Amino acid sequence: MRLAALCLFALTATAVAEPPAKISPAIQKLIDQLGSEDFGTRKAAETKLTEAGEDALGALREIARTHPDVDVRLRAPVIAAALEKASAVEVSKFEGHTDGVLVLAVSPDGRRLASASAQSGSEQVVRVWRWRQARSSSSSRATPEAPWAAPGRRTARAS
Repeated sequence: MRLAALCLFALTATAVAEPPAKISPAIQKLIDQLGSEDFGTRKAAETKLTEAGEDALGALREIARTHPDVDVRLRAPVIAAALEKASAVEVSKFEGHTDGVLVLAVSPDGRRLASASAQSGSEQVVRVWRWRQARSSSSSRATPEAPWAAPGRRTARAS
């Protein structure tokens, strides 16, 4: 489960949009409406910003730190977090370790992953996974040092 969360986090972190250099006037207007006294105006702005998705994400992050209205600074990161959560997709789930994964390495050819769990009292296993199939192709008891060997066909381990 932790390995799946780590992979999901890594994929999400690389897919998240950077803040735009300039916020479009339409997005800026919607963001400013988040500070309106009228609930309907705030809700409509939130809905439109959510529909804008990635186009509004960078602006919402920036505004959460810089907008003069405290209500906007509070609402913007909530909307940004909802957009990020909605865009997070689980691509693969790797199950097999009974304890937390401490080391994760990708083979040079990008086709396999090696994961290792070696906490005191845990399973102390290195598993090699086929990336696209999300299933373990081999496992062995070892310490967690699992760098790839020269041609990417074996993992090196020391005990």
